[in-house]
Amino acid sequence: MYRLAKDRMVSCSGGVVLLLALLIMPAGAAAQITVCGVGGDYTTIQDAIDAATGGETIVVCPGDYNENITVDKALTIVSDGTGVATIWSDADDTPVVLIAADGVTLGAAGQGFTIEQRDPGSG
Repeated sequence: MYRLAKDRMVSCSGGVVLLLALLIMPAGAAAQITVCGVGGDYTTIQDAIDAATGGETIVVCPGDYNENITVDKALTIVSDGTGVATIWSDADDTPVVLIAADGVTLGAAGQGFTIEQRDPGSG
C-alpha cells in the first residue's frame, strides 16, 4: 500500500504503475510520431508533418520516400538510426525539402537522411 494523498491508500497494481508513469512524464512532453512503410502511424513523411503539432518529433523508418515535403511548423524529424532513410523526388520545379518555419530540426547524429533531387523519370 502507498499513501498518495491524505487518507488515500492504493495498492500497487498495473493501474498504479500506469498512474506513476504518467506522473513521472514531464509536463508538456512532446508526442512521437512514426513513419514506416508498414506498422507506423503514417506511411509518408508529409502526412506525419500535416498531422503533427509544433514541438513533436517524427521518427522515420529506413526506406525510400518519394515525396516533396514542406515543414511548416516547429518539428524534429529524424530517422530511426537503424538504416538509410532517403527522401527523394524527381519533380524539378519543387524542392525535395522546404523548411518554412522556425524551430525545425532535420536529422541528428546517427539519425540523418539522404536527400536526393533525381532526374525526372529516373525514379
